[in-house]
Amino acid sequence: MRPRTAFQNGLMPGMSSASMARLPATRLPRVPCPLAGSRPDRPAYLRAPTGVLYHDFVSEVIFITGPSGAGKSTITRHLAGALAGTWALVSQDETRNLIKAGYKDPDAPWTDATRMQWEVSISICCDMVKRYCQAGIHCVVELFAPPEEFGKWKQALAEVPYKLFVLLPDLEETVRRNANRELPMPEASVRESHEWFTQWKPGEATILDTTNCSLAESVNEIKRHLGRVAI
Repeated sequence: MRPRTAFQNGLMPGMSSASMARLPATRLPRVPCPLAGSRPDRPAYLRAPTGVLYHDFVSEVIFITGPSGAGKSTITRHLAGALAGTWALVSQDETRNLIKAGYKDPDAPWTDATRMQWEVSISICCDMVKRYCQAGIHCVVELFAPPEEFGKWKQALAEVPYKLFVLLPDLEETVRRNANRELPMPEASVRESHEWFTQWKPGEATILDTTNCSLAESVNEIKRHLGRVAI
């Protein structure tokens, strides 16, 4: 059995218990928590289960979606690091890939297990967003959501305000970008997913044609639409 150290015995190194007893007692000041208190007028998602208010402002939530090969993962990663304030990146792809054994590929034949894993990834991502908002942290969220799928996100997030951007390069550019990925998807799947995302309407989201945009230009275009996210 290893001997206990001075730290483990509650002593400062090099000091005996008698020496410690002669030190004047020091009382640490009690610092009031800035998050304490209850504000029933604040949205429910900003309060802990006990009703404690986490912070006194509304965090910004930015959704970035688009077809496979549109560049969502790369753009969201760079955008989250380029905004003023404290930002977290929440990725549906990365959340789904946390399942190792028994993972169901959405590009394989769709089964009940595939649907379950897909929907639980939405639930987990939305829970993460709400937790970050409670802590006063802003979020960039990367997701795959054609119009009919986005309703699940809206329902799970309830009253959390957000801004939604759809990255929609033209079809052939999307196919080209997908082919250059480390793990490209089948071209037929890319073409099908692109068709789904053409169903978004301008009044429902900010649709960005990034066909001829570099990574930096795409990020700057989003920032421009956000008004540089003045926080």
